[in-house]
Amino acid sequence: MSEGKTQSAGQADLSEGSYPFDFSALAELKALTSRDPIRFEKLVLLFLTGMADDLVSMRDALEKCDISAVKDYAHGLKGTSANMGAVHLSSLCASLEENCEGQGPDLIAGDLRALEVEAARVTALLKADVITQSGGTPGK
Repeated sequence: MSEGKTQSAGQADLSEGSYPFDFSALAELKALTSRDPIRFEKLVLLFLTGMADDLVSMRDALEKCDISAVKDYAHGLKGTSANMGAVHLSSLCASLEENCEGQGPDLIAGDLRALEVEAARVTALLKADVITQSGGTPGK
């Protein structure tokens, strides 16, 4: 992603120097898939799809007061987020996972909302990166 690329006013600045994202992890994944750039694109899209599914599952589990399931989903997303370079998202997952011990659903709901906001930022950043790399739209 090029320096200075940002979202519209009121949204997070997604430029490389100002966002809590480990671009070196993303670069490493790109390097590992450099022989087949489509593989990197598929990896990113698979992560984004899995993340979205996990967030829906966490929300459903929370509505059923299944805090153990929320904790399990947060744990899984914590690891995959870190692997993709989404360090702030991973940190929020770690906090949510930790807060599932002894916290009530209302407090966990606030953590989940923060996680959903960060997930939207990560999605925008990764989609922009894939579009930049592929020269078009994701999936092309």
